Amino acid sequence: GVGFSVKVEMRDSSGNSTYGDATATLSRTAGTGTLGGTLTGAFTAASANTSVTISGVTYTKAESGVKVKASGVASGVANFTESSAFTVGAGAVAQLEVTSINSGAIVTAGTGFTVAVRFKDANGNVATAATNTPVTLTKTGAATGGGTLGGTTTGTIAAGANSVTISGVTLSAAGQGLTLTASAAQITADDSDAFNVAGNATALVVASITPISPATTIIAGQPFSLSIKAVDAAGSDALVAAN
Repeated sequence: GVGFSVKVEMRDSSGNSTYGDATATLSRTAGTGTLGGTLTGAFTAASANTSVTISGVTYTKAESGVKVKASGVASGVANFTESSAFTVGAGAVAQLEVTSINSGAIVTAGTGFTVAVRFKDANGNVATAATNTPVTLTKTGAATGGGTLGGTTTGTIAAGANSVTISGVTLSAAGQGLTLTASAAQITADDSDAFNVAGNATALVVASITPISPATTIIAGQPFSLSIKAVDAAGSDALVAAN
């Protein structure tokens, strides 16, 4: 996203420097990003300039092996050639991204879990922190339940690094569709994908009693079915730690 310059030379069919009236237009020939900014430069016969420097060229993707080509039409010019491959680095930190909640594992109420956060530039490339940057987590979104966010809710992306994993984050109750927001000063915040929090089982309860067909009522001496579930202290559905 940061502007850079490309120098284009005009040569004849024998490879000798020459000049003439022409406009060189840049295009990408290798790489997956988007070339933008200023993409043209003018040669003029009157000034006898054999080269032109095009400033303010931009590229959106941080990657290696990028190539650009200058094309145009000028009398006596065989071709404008392709550049050597070059590397484009990420721009300045502009936004946060929550990359995972508990590495995809189930989050259980009252039990510490992890939240991974990283920096990205304005074009979505992973970016490196220039200074130590504190990151804060908050509970957001139109969630059901989840209780109170607690435990460790802050972390620091160190200078020269691009991410931090905050461990020991807790939510006090079961819930569905929860999101956490990662924020830092003067940087665009990011919401996590929605996730659920399972309760911590404290009891087993009978959820339903059902007669076995063809019976429609419970009859003494006849079999029937029971549905039993685990619940937490608040009565929410919960997970058991072992069989």
